[in-house]
Formats: sequence, C-alpha cells, structure tokens
Amino acid sequence: MGRGPDILAGNWDKVVLAIGAHHTCRPPHDAAHHTMPPIPGIDSPKVVSATALLTGRARHGRRVVVIGAGLVGCETAAMCAQTAEKVTVLESLPKILMSVDHCRNNEQALDQLLQDCGIEFITDAKVTNLGEDGVSYEQQGEHHEIPADTHVIAAGYTPNDELYAQLILQVDVSMIGDAAKPDSILTAVPKASTWLAACRSAHTPVHPEAVNAPGHSDFAPRR
Repeated sequence: MGRGPDILAGNWDKVVLAIGAHHTCRPPHDAAHHTMPPIPGIDSPKVVSATALLTGRARHGRRVVVIGAGLVGCETAAMCAQTAEKVTVLESLPKILMSVDHCRNNEQALDQLLQDCGIEFITDAKVTNLGEDGVSYEQQGEHHEIPADTHVIAAGYTPNDELYAQLILQVDVSMIGDAAKPDSILTAVPKASTWLAACRSAHTPVHPEAVNAPGHSDFAPRR
C-alpha cells in the first residue's frame, strides 16, 4: 500500500482507497496495529486472530474456541473443525450471524455446513478470561469454562482509515469497501464496480492497480 507522501507525489485528480479493514484483535504475533478487545488474557500466546488462521499465518491446536459468530467466526470454526478434535464458538448475541446481512440461500447452506462440522455454538455468552487452560465466560449469571488449546478472536473489524486521514486535506480522496465500513463482498464488489463504471463513462483513465491489486490504494491519474 502506498504511503501518503508517495500518493501525493503522483499529483492525482482523485484517490480512491479500497484497502480493507483491520481485525479488531491484535495478538502479539500479528503484524498489524489493531485495537484489542478488553479481555483479560488477550496477550496470551494461545490467542490468534481469525485472519491469521484463515491466511495460514497461525495454526490451531486440538481444542479450539472461537470468539464471535459472525461470517468470519463461522468460517474459521468450519475450517478448524476439519482437523481439530473439538471446536466451540462463543457469541454474545442471542443467535449466530445476527450481525451480518446475507441471503436466505447462503444462510441455509452455511447452517448445514456448520451442522455437518459438529461445531458447538454457545450464545448469550460474555467472555471473561482467556486463560492458559481454557476460556471462561458468563451466561445467564453463571460462570463456565471451556478447555482450549487455541483461542481465536473473530470479534469484528475496524476501518483501515489511517491513510485517509493523511490525505483528506490535501487531495480529493474517497474510501470504498471495508476501508469505509467493514461489510461483506455482497456490498464491496458492487460499490467498486459502480466507481469504475463512473470513471469509464467520464472517460477518466484508471491506474491499473485499481483493477489488478485488491487491498491496495487505487489511484485515478491526472488527464
């Protein structure tokens, strides 16, 4: 991703940032600078982010607890269930997948996948501690603990807006996709397509990175 001074040196008419979001969790071995959930034990070496697991930058043990039952949390749990002996997902809301919008067909397919994987879901659960031997949580006023070798944080994402803050007063800049608001591919792709179509209809040249390098800054060069 380009830095603020590098982008400004290009003297662009318009800059569109489609650089994604940060994971809410930043365990010690994750490289990005993110905000940690205020959970005791978050700095434990047993804690990994869902992103790190999904991208192969971290591995899980035999017993896995995933914190967060959104799309990413459920996907991570399904992946871990292929090799782990036990996978449990803790969700603070009354139902899983309540925080995301998705079509009914996708929901039914995902529900079936999660059932086939044998994943245990515990809802209305507030995580209170990430310990050496397991994860502690409260549910309906009672305290519980689940033995676990790996604690996976899938508690959401925050916009990657640091570069936007560097550029906003110096160039015409916009953010699209997760950089503006963490969402899903169902909304990110149409928004990007709409922007590209608008540039083409206005006969505005678009830098190749805008199409070929998702996750990077997208620049519309001067005509």
